[in-house]
Amino acid sequence: WKKALSSFMVRKAPTWDPVHHCGNPTKSTEVNELIQKVVKPETRGQGAEDKARRPIEHSEFVQQQTLLREDITHYMHVKMYGYPAMFNVQMHYIGRIDTMTQWQKSNFKIHDTFPQYAAKARFNWDKNVRIAGQAPWQIMLGAMDATFCCLVGLGIWLEYYLANKQHEPSPYVFDFSNDFRVPFGGEKAKSVVQLTLRNLYDSDAFIYTKDGPLGSHSIRKYGSTRARSSGASKDDKEYRGRWKRDRRISDRYDGVLHYPDAKVA
Repeated sequence: WKKALSSFMVRKAPTWDPVHHCGNPTKSTEVNELIQKVVKPETRGQGAEDKARRPIEHSEFVQQQTLLREDITHYMHVKMYGYPAMFNVQMHYIGRIDTMTQWQKSNFKIHDTFPQYAAKARFNWDKNVRIAGQAPWQIMLGAMDATFCCLVGLGIWLEYYLANKQHEPSPYVFDFSNDFRVPFGGEKAKSVVQLTLRNLYDSDAFIYTKDGPLGSHSIRKYGSTRARSSGASKDDKEYRGRWKRDRRISDRYDGVLHYPDAKVA
C-alpha cells in the first residue's frame, strides 16, 4: 500500500503535512503506525506468508545446475550450456539476474596480470552502480569443482555459441533472446531465464531441502551467504557485490582493490 501510494506522489521528498494535507502521505503518522501494527504479527507468523526469496542451499544449487545440464528438451543447447554458465557467474560475482543478462562482450577480457589462469569482468548495469568507480574490473577465478567453475561453464557456452552464431552482432555474452538491442535484448533474456527457473523449482524433479520460496535472487543471496560463511568480511563482500560504495569517505578515496576482490572470489 505504501509503495502504491508513493508511485503516484509528485512531491516525494516533503513529509506529510496533516493540517494542509500535502506532501508525501506515506510519511504520515497514521500510515507508519499501521505498518508497524502489521509487521509485528507478520513476524510472529500471524499474517501472510513471507514472499521474500530465501538463499538457495548448496545442495539445491548443485541440483539446479545438474538438472539444467541434463535437460534434453527444446532450446536444449542454450539451456544446457548457457544458463548454468550464467548462474555460476552470477554466484561468483554476487550479482543480480538482470546484471548478468545485460553483461556485454566488451566487459569481458583476460586478466592483465594473470592471463594464464584468470579473466576479468565489469558489470556496469548493476542496480547499485551510479558512477564508473562503482563498476570496476573484477577478477574471475576458476573452481576445483566444475559444477561451480565460471571458466569451464563460459568456455563450454562460448564454444557452442561462437560456433553456431558467430555472425550475429549481439553485444551480449549471454545472448538468450536473439534481440541485439540494448537494453531490450537483456530484458527479454532475463524474462526467459526467470521463467525457466520458476518451472524448474515447481517441477517434481527439484527436491527442496529447506522451506521457503526460491527465485533468481536466491542465487545472489547464496553467493553472499557463502562468502560470509567462508570468512569474508562484510566490507570485502560488499566490494565484490558492488553494493553502494560512496557511503563513507574512505570509499571515495579507494581505487581498485584487487586483494579483497580476489579473496571473496
